[in-house]
Amino acid sequence: MGELFLGIALHELTHTRQLSFVMGEIKRLSKRYPVPEQLDDNLLEDTFAKNKAYAGQFFREMELLGNAYMAETPAQGKRDLARALQMIQQRRARYFVGKRKVYAPLEEIFLTLEGAAMWAHFQMARDHAPAGEDVPTTLNKLAAKTNAWSQVEGLSLFLLIDRLVPDWQIRYFAPNPPSPFAVLRSTLQKPIRKISATKPLKQKRKQ
Repeated sequence: MGELFLGIALHELTHTRQLSFVMGEIKRLSKRYPVPEQLDDNLLEDTFAKNKAYAGQFFREMELLGNAYMAETPAQGKRDLARALQMIQQRRARYFVGKRKVYAPLEEIFLTLEGAAMWAHFQMARDHAPAGEDVPTTLNKLAAKTNAWSQVEGLSLFLLIDRLVPDWQIRYFAPNPPSPFAVLRSTLQKPIRKISATKPLKQKRKQ
């Protein structure tokens, strides 16, 4: 129970470092788009979970992000990451249109919030993991505690960002944090250093 509480506390404390400028960004968005009245990090899951085409593409994106993280060679990691980002771009172009155009920037905001917070939670989990526990086991234990799309996808993105982008925290704990998708796309233009092999997070499907 103590470890669970500590993980939740670190997660929420991470949000306190972000909320001031995130709320300002949502306020600015509301002047340009019709922002949903009921707004939280489960917006996309609540909207699309029952859409089989959308959910199927989402889970495929998750698989590719996991493959990029577990890749044994930089070239394979780069190919999987590029494919994942391409699918993400296609999904957003298909579904985030009309009144849902605002979902694109909202998705980036919530993935930044949850991704950074889940990354902090993961650091605690690794620090408190039993001696000899490998990274895949820690990741799957953490993933088993949530079935929220934004948290699992956010963690997948920020694990890759942590591996590939030096000093990323400076950019994400300051006003106007960049899109995690844009940051990862920029890494494809540079030599990618080896990504340590690990298993992808297991995302639970809703029944």
